[in-house]
Amino acid sequence: MATELPKYVMFRTQYQFRHYLHYLWNEEEFGVNYKGMGSVRAVDPVSPFVKLEVVPSAANPGRIHLLCSYNNKYLEVVRYRDTDQTYYLSATADVAVDEMAGPTSTLFTPAFSSNSEGGTVALTHSSTDRRVQISLPSSVAVAVSIGTREFFNYYAWESHQEKIKAKEAEIQNLRRQLADNDEEIGNLRGQVAAWELYEEQRRAKLEEEKLALRSTVASTWEAFQFSVREGNPPGAAGSSTLQA
Repeated sequence: MATELPKYVMFRTQYQFRHYLHYLWNEEEFGVNYKGMGSVRAVDPVSPFVKLEVVPSAANPGRIHLLCSYNNKYLEVVRYRDTDQTYYLSATADVAVDEMAGPTSTLFTPAFSSNSEGGTVALTHSSTDRRVQISLPSSVAVAVSIGTREFFNYYAWESHQEKIKAKEAEIQNLRRQLADNDEEIGNLRGQVAAWELYEEQRRAKLEEEKLALRSTVASTWEAFQFSVREGNPPGAAGSSTLQA
């Protein structure tokens, strides 16, 4: 089981439509007082909206800051309104705050697990102990102080260009394998051709030996018959074959 996140990561919720956690850019829909994070839309995984940079905390080992690559802001937990007890995960902090005390901290504590799809992680805001979850049905990321932790599937983020390069490298590798296979097939064909030539030559030699044996047998038989006709068969008394 993994115990650390990739440098550039994306999170996908296991609930609702299983969308990726992404930057919410529509102020009219989500309000002007915050720039939140959520899983509202089916954002493409190569989109910069889903790309987060993991910045390990130097002062607090095991804890991390998450930098939204789209607007270069750190994730923090903010209250939507002064009178509202709902806290949102928001990409609004200009700098990383390592202080453990106080709501302005940008520290998060990851807790790792796994499922059939690979690595999963739960995120807890370190200073407030609020757990990051997806609020249903709005699909906005919120931080709650009670309830079970929500685990997100996480994956290394790759740009569209990187994915194209990776696919091109995969294609080139397949081409090399195909060329190697063609060479191996050519070698096998050469071995088969050599074996077929050997078999052909062996059969020709056997045929020659068979013809030679038949000729020898025929000659011996003719000689025997001639001796019989002459009254001097092989092995008879006075036969030249028995004379000392």
